[in-house]
Amino acid sequence: MGKDREPPTAGAADAPDAGGPQARLARLEEERARYLSLLRATFDAIDEGVSAADLDGNILHHNRRFLEMWSITPEIAEAEDSATRRTYLARQVVDPEGFRARIAELYANPEAEAVDVVELKDGRVFQRSSRPYRVGTAIVGRVWCYRDVTEQRRAAAALEAARDTAEAANRAKSTILANVSHELRTPLNAILGYSEMVEEEVRLQGLPNAAADLEKVRGAGRHLLALINDLLDLSKIEAGRMDLSLETFPLAGLLEEAVATTRPLLAGKDVFLDVWAPPDPGELHADLRKVRQVLLNLLSNAAKFTSEGTITLEAAPLLRDGEEWVALTVRDTGIGISPDQQRHLFVPFSQVDSSTTRPHGGTGLGLAISRRLCQMMGGDIFVESEPGRGSSFTVLLPRVAGSAPPSGSSLSEGGFRLPG
Repeated sequence: MGKDREPPTAGAADAPDAGGPQARLARLEEERARYLSLLRATFDAIDEGVSAADLDGNILHHNRRFLEMWSITPEIAEAEDSATRRTYLARQVVDPEGFRARIAELYANPEAEAVDVVELKDGRVFQRSSRPYRVGTAIVGRVWCYRDVTEQRRAAAALEAARDTAEAANRAKSTILANVSHELRTPLNAILGYSEMVEEEVRLQGLPNAAADLEKVRGAGRHLLALINDLLDLSKIEAGRMDLSLETFPLAGLLEEAVATTRPLLAGKDVFLDVWAPPDPGELHADLRKVRQVLLNLLSNAAKFTSEGTITLEAAPLLRDGEEWVALTVRDTGIGISPDQQRHLFVPFSQVDSSTTRPHGGTGLGLAISRRLCQMMGGDIFVESEPGRGSSFTVLLPRVAGSAPPSGSSLSEGGFRLPG
């Protein structure tokens, strides 16, 4: 039989204990103190003021930021009576009764979570959030968090005031612009009328040189009148005084008229004007004058920026979510537009070439007005272009103005398809 094992010596038995139970307890306490210190440091590093209270409203824990935000002195912080602390806080707010009532309301509903705003008498504003304080699954109180949002509120208020001031100034500008444009247009129409009469008279008298000079005067007057009309249209749109006169008209007639008006602009240029459209493009229920204005603006721009090649006017029916739409596209082989320039195309007074030596005239209002007119009728204008390769402007309009998406909704080129 083997030998009986000898009992362990006292030293061997005590080795794992490294000093016995007292030493182990001391190490555990040291470890606990270290973690509590780390937790306290983390708690105090939070930028929000945080406090935790039991179900009776007695504050159990708070961080340093909470004391700083509420200017709580050590005496108040260490007061045994929690009502003293609540009263101290309530005295600092603009509405102390509402402050207390909200706290009572949340304590009456332990499961409730809430976020509101507390305004202090010194002008500061705190965002207050509260939620149940849970230990495991049991609710033992509430946690309150306070964030100082004073600067954000001031910035938002300043931004809102600046926006209101800018909108008021814009309305005033539009009103003045409309009045001035009207006052300018009336005498200018008279000048154009009288110059035409004088031109006819000098032609009858056999004075061709004088007639040519008068034609230049009339040309300059027409250009000035077009500028005034653009300014007047823009001011009416911005002031909300532009009205729609809806009617049903055939698209074929509109396309023929637009082509006939554009051809003289291409005289002396090696540019071919083509039209692609179904034999019967159907009818459009919209504001005829405004659709004509938009189409002629796009065609005149194409003629202005295309020295050779082709300008194509296309008309195509489209469907989108069961609604009938019409796409009117003007393509050219002109100078094209860079992506950076495209971002500013529809901004009033913005031009592709804004230099004082630019070869092409214009005020930069045509496209801005055209887009806003289309949007008034429920549509929009989209551009595709590449420098040196030409441009393509597409007008999308609902077949019946008023059946389009409501104002403010987003309209994109996606979602459209050919019928059939």
